[in-house]
Amino acid sequence: MNTSSTSWYDVDKEGLAKLLERRGRAYVILELLQNAWDEVTFNLGHLSRAWFQQDISVEQDALILHELAHDRVSDHLDHAFADEIARLGALLARAYRSAGRAAVAV
Repeated sequence: MNTSSTSWYDVDKEGLAKLLERRGRAYVILELLQNAWDEVTFNLGHLSRAWFQQDISVEQDALILHELAHDRVSDHLDHAFADEIARLGALLARAYRSAGRAAVAV
């Protein structure tokens, strides 16, 4: 993969060229802007500063997975939302195992 890196974004130049050819300049510009603006935000007023200053807990990881799932599914009541949280959890478990770590009791 040919990647150009700056301090705030990474772009696969070959993939970008293919996307530009298939979808056009307007689509690519909007896609790049959308990706640049994607971020997970947390409500400091609701969670409190102490929430961010404590050691990372299972509850914090759960909230992070919950918010990341919103990237693909917005409706909490949609089965796809629960499926997305499960998919993200499975990806984390796979990464953990591939790093040579044993299973963790929860």
